[in-house]
Amino acid sequence: MDSPPLSVCAILGLGGLRGDPVLTAFTTLLLLTEPLKSIMVHISLREWQITSLAAAVAVAAGTALWFVTRKRPTEEELERERRQSLVSFGRIVDGSLLDGFQITSEDGSARDMLLYQYEISGVIYECSQDITPLAGIVDPASVKIGMPCSIRYQPGSPENSILVAERWSGLREGVPILWSHPKTKRIPEDQWQRLRPGPGQSTLEIRSIQ
Repeated sequence: MDSPPLSVCAILGLGGLRGDPVLTAFTTLLLLTEPLKSIMVHISLREWQITSLAAAVAVAAGTALWFVTRKRPTEEELERERRQSLVSFGRIVDGSLLDGFQITSEDGSARDMLLYQYEISGVIYECSQDITPLAGIVDPASVKIGMPCSIRYQPGSPENSILVAERWSGLREGVPILWSHPKTKRIPEDQWQRLRPGPGQSTLEIRSIQ
C-alpha cells in the first residue's frame, strides 16, 4: 500500500504533539479512506457505464422470470373477484329475469346461465351470468323465469353487472304485494230491507232508528 501523503502525516504529527484526540481521530479517518479514494479514481467512466448496464439487464431478467413463472389467476378466480367488486361497489337497479339455459364449454362441461334485462338512462341491457360456480347457493331448477329481479352494475360501465353472488342475490321468490284492497263485509239481505226508506220516511229517520 502506498504511503500516506505528507499533509496527512503532518496533521497526524501535529495532533500527537498537541495531544488533541479529536484531531488524531480525524487524521486516522483520512488514512483509512485514502485507499478507497485511490480505487474510485482508477475506475473509469466506461467501467461505470458497463456496470450500470449489467445491473439493469439483471433486474430486467429477474422481472421477466418472475412474470413468466408466477401463478396466473384462473377464469373462475377472475370472475369471483368481479362479483365481489360489484357487491362492494356496484349500484342496484330493478330488472327482469328473462330465461335460464345451459351451454357447453370448451372442455365439454355444461354451464348454467341466467339471462336478465335492465334499463339505465333509457338504454336497455341484456346480459347473462354463469351461475355454475354458485351451485351451492342458487338452484337453477328453482329459479322462476319471468319474475322481477335486482341487478348490481358498475357505475360508468353499466354492461358490467351480476344477478347473484356469494354474499348477495337479486333473485326474488315472488312479486311483492304493495297494496291490497280491504275486504268489505257483506250486509245480510234482511238488513238491506231495514235500510230502505218506507212510505213517508227519509234517510235521516232511518239513521235515527238504527
